Amino acid sequence: TASARDVTWVAGGLVLAGLLGLAVPPFVNALRVFGRYIPQDRIEFDYLFGLIWATAIALSIRFWPVRDADKRALVIVWLAKVFVTLGAMLVYEWNYELDAYGYYGRSIMPGLPPAGTAWSAGTVAVTRFAWIHSQILPDSFHAMKVTFAAIGLVAVYVIYRGAVRFRGVEDRRMLYWIALFPSILFWSSTIGKEPLHLLGIAIYVYGVLSWRATGRAVHGVTVAIGVALAFLIRSWSGPILLFPLIIFAVMGIRRPMARIAFVAIALVAFLWSVGRFATMFNIETIRDVQSAAEARSVGWAGGSAQERTEKFTGIGSMIRFAPLGAFTALFRPLPGEVRNPFGIVAGIENAFLLGLLLIAIARARLRRLRDPAIAWAILLIVTWSFIYSFVSYYNFGAAVRFKLQILPVLLLVLLYLARGPDDLVPAEARTLR
Repeated sequence: TASARDVTWVAGGLVLAGLLGLAVPPFVNALRVFGRYIPQDRIEFDYLFGLIWATAIALSIRFWPVRDADKRALVIVWLAKVFVTLGAMLVYEWNYELDAYGYYGRSIMPGLPPAGTAWSAGTVAVTRFAWIHSQILPDSFHAMKVTFAAIGLVAVYVIYRGAVRFRGVEDRRMLYWIALFPSILFWSSTIGKEPLHLLGIAIYVYGVLSWRATGRAVHGVTVAIGVALAFLIRSWSGPILLFPLIIFAVMGIRRPMARIAFVAIALVAFLWSVGRFATMFNIETIRDVQSAAEARSVGWAGGSAQERTEKFTGIGSMIRFAPLGAFTALFRPLPGEVRNPFGIVAGIENAFLLGLLLIAIARARLRRLRDPAIAWAILLIVTWSFIYSFVSYYNFGAAVRFKLQILPVLLLVLLYLARGPDDLVPAEARTLR
C-alpha cells in the first residue's frame, strides 16, 4: 500500500541518516590527516565547500552551450573527476608537498595580485588565476581544485569535438577513452599549470582539425588563441605547436597564394616564439641549446629521477640521444620500473599504449598517413617527444605529469590507426569532412 511504501522510505531515510552520522566524524578526522600540508585551519569546511562547488558545476552542465546528446556523457565524466579530485587525490596530497599548496597559499594572501610579468611566466600566470579565483569564491583549497578539474574537463571535451570534426562522426566512446584514461583523468584535475596548459593545447588542436575539416580560414584565429594560452603557461610550447603546421604547407594547401600566406604567417609566429623562448633561457648560440637542456634535465629531476649516465658533449650527442629520450617521454616508465602506486598505474598505461602502437602499425594504411591531419598529429607527437626527451629520461615523475600535454592526441591517433579499414565507417558519417 501507499502508506507501507511511505513507512519504508522514512525508515530507509532514517537508516541512511544514521549511517552518515556515524561516518562523518571519522571522515572529518581523515580529512585533517590527509590535508596535513594544506594551508587551511578549517579543512572540514574547506572540503564541504569543494563538494558543494562540484555539485553546482555538475548541475550547470545542463546549461552549457554544448550538444544535448553530449551532456549526459559530460556528467558521467565529471562524476569520475570529482571522485578523483575529492577522493583518490587526498592520498596523493597526504604523501607529497605539492606546488598546489603554494598557488593556493599565495592566492589567499591579503593585498594586490602577485607581482610579476604573466606573459610566458607560467607560475605567475597560474598564481594570478588562483588569486582571482579566491576573490570570487570563498576561501577553499578543494573548491579551487574542483575549478581546475572543470578546466581539465572542458579541455578534454574541446579535443573530443576536434576529433569529431575530423572524423565526421559523433562517437562518444572517443570522449570516454580520453577523459577516463587514468593519467588524463588525474593530472587534468590538479591545481597547477597542467589543466590550463592542456586547455591551450585543446583549443589549438580543435582549431587545426576544424580548419582541416571545413577549410575555413577563420579557424586560424582559434589556433592562434590556443597557441597563445599554451605559450603563456610554458613558453617552449610555441615552437612545439607551430612547427608541425608545416605539414599543411606541404600537403594540405593547394592554392599557391594561400600556401604563401600560410607559410608567411606561420613562419613569423614560429620565429617569434623561438625568439621569446631563447630570451627566457638565455640561448644565444647553438651551443647554448645543449646547456639549457642539461640545466632543465637536472633541475626537474626529483624523487623519481634516474642516474645520469648520458652526458651531452655537443649537439651531435643530443641528436643521438633523442630517440631513446623520445621513447621514454612517450612510453615510460614500463611495468616494474617504478614500484609505487603511481608508477604501477603509469606502467600499465604505457604497456597498453605500446600494445595499441603495435596494433596501429599492423593495421595502418598508407592512405591514412597521407591525410594532412594525421601527418600533422604524428609530427606534433614526434616534435613534442623530442623536446621533452631531455627531461623525461631523467625523471619518470615529471615524464608522467608532462605527458598529459600530448597524451590525448597520442591516444586518439593510435585508436584511429588501429581501428581497421575506412569502410568500417558509414559513408554518411564522413559528411563533415
